[in-house]
Amino acid sequence: MIFHDDQWHLRLYRWSRKVWLHFWNQDIDQVDSRVAVGLCPYVRTIFLYMPLIVALHLGVFAAAGYVLLVQPVMWFGALPFGIFIGKLVGIVAVAAVCIGGIVGVVMAIAAISEWLENRTATHKVKRVAPDDRPSFSRVIRMWWKAIHDRMCPLIEIKHTET
Repeated sequence: MIFHDDQWHLRLYRWSRKVWLHFWNQDIDQVDSRVAVGLCPYVRTIFLYMPLIVALHLGVFAAAGYVLLVQPVMWFGALPFGIFIGKLVGIVAVAAVCIGGIVGVVMAIAAISEWLENRTATHKVKRVAPDDRPSFSRVIRMWWKAIHDRMCPLIEIKHTET
């Protein structure tokens, strides 16, 4: 299986790997120099290691936020501080809904375009080999099959010249 540099899940893997290596104070330069990686570590890095590190960082920020929220309540009282926080949470909630809507629309457009491409590809001659650029859903299906077979294939990373 060959992945290309411009595939989004490969970029997410490299970012996840950098986060993981940075957390353990290891050499980050080795991330881009790899030309092959196993499918199981690839998916494990995206679905396990990166979310764990991000959750840990969010926990640290949540603890700092808790400390910053408790002290002002002790200083100014709960009601004025509660009104301020309520307004702030409302603004953040509206922004999160807007961003989530935009992300949802982009993902829906990507899914529809992939569906249309696959639908029209059955009626026309394909210009690209089917295994040339596997989609992320295909990567997950191949990973699931690899776990079932207890044999993780290697992924070759093809560097595209720009």
